Amino acid sequence: METSYGIAVMALLFILILIAFKWRRKIIQDTIKEFSEKPYSYTLVIHGQDEDAIADKIIVNAGPALSAFTKEDFNPESFTVTVREGDKSENRKASKAYPCDIDGNAAEGSSEEGQSATHFALELESNTGSSLEHPFVKSGKKNPQSDSAETQCKNKENYEYSISHNKLPQPVTLCNDWWWQS
Repeated sequence: METSYGIAVMALLFILILIAFKWRRKIIQDTIKEFSEKPYSYTLVIHGQDEDAIADKIIVNAGPALSAFTKEDFNPESFTVTVREGDKSENRKASKAYPCDIDGNAAEGSSEEGQSATHFALELESNTGSSLEHPFVKSGKKNPQSDSAETQCKNKENYEYSISHNKLPQPVTLCNDWWWQS
């Protein structure tokens, strides 16, 4: 009788361990999916610090749609870049457009594996009078180490870019991340 209880307990422990491993695997897969780069999305590249920081480059994951681009399609004027914050929006002018790797380094059109690039970069001109090109604002709180106000990131739900081109199937509006380039 005691042996059957022992076998039942061992079987229950085995089942619990199996469930724990499957649950752990699902959590890892969900985390990778959440933080991996999504197709038809962009990464905002920022230079500078605090409220003087400026979003001056966008790296777009255009996926397989980029294979339809020709050299002439990388004319900066053929891209429409709109930044929106709440109910305010304005267009930003691209000064350079080129195919690149995931980090924004210019590519020659094909990678080592023989596949064409899936990303392109847009370098944006600065409009010194615009507050929309700055992804940070001063908060109302005072910094205890200095007399100046603290700087905070704009709300990513309300601060977004839209990148359009006639060869993209839809405007790219999904933001992967903000990235500070040194």
